[in-house]
Amino acid sequence: MSTQTSTNPKPVLHGSVQEANAKHEPEKGDLEAISSKLDILGNTLDYRKYGDSLFEILITGGIIEPGGTIDSDAKQSPFCLFTAKDDAVVIKKYVEVFNKLIRRYKYLQRTLDETLQNMLQNINKWPSDQTSKLAKSTGFFVCSQLVPLSALKVLLKDYLVKYGHALDFATTVLRTILEGQGIGQLGR
Repeated sequence: MSTQTSTNPKPVLHGSVQEANAKHEPEKGDLEAISSKLDILGNTLDYRKYGDSLFEILITGGIIEPGGTIDSDAKQSPFCLFTAKDDAVVIKKYVEVFNKLIRRYKYLQRTLDETLQNMLQNINKWPSDQTSKLAKSTGFFVCSQLVPLSALKVLLKDYLVKYGHALDFATTVLRTILEGQGIGQLGR
């Protein structure tokens, strides 16, 4: 007697994105071309359905598996925040791609907020350079008003607070906001 667990797998963009990128894949450093490509793909791909997967790929370079690990079997996306240089100027340029995409497809703003909150729960499982890039980009997301500062509430989980992961992350986010916008941004 065999038992099968029926789970509803999360829809993924793998096939569609790979097929679309195979035709005209922009260079990694050409952020304007990537932004244009994402805008064009928005007309053919269902961003409403695949938005969370899209943002996971754009931030981590892959899909986040249950347990918070990044799918190591899949090829990492050439454009993702985790492969960017850990420099505020460079990360700000990457965030601008998100900004343009969300300004074009406003409904993706909520998806970015939800995806980011899910990702923040796993910062203890990633290397410090990746969490630093994620923290800086989160600060720029807040400065650009793409994500509310309240998204950081998920950092209050015991396992993130206990070992200082939440404090380190929040400190980097707040420093980025203060350098980018000043103290006035924190009151919004």
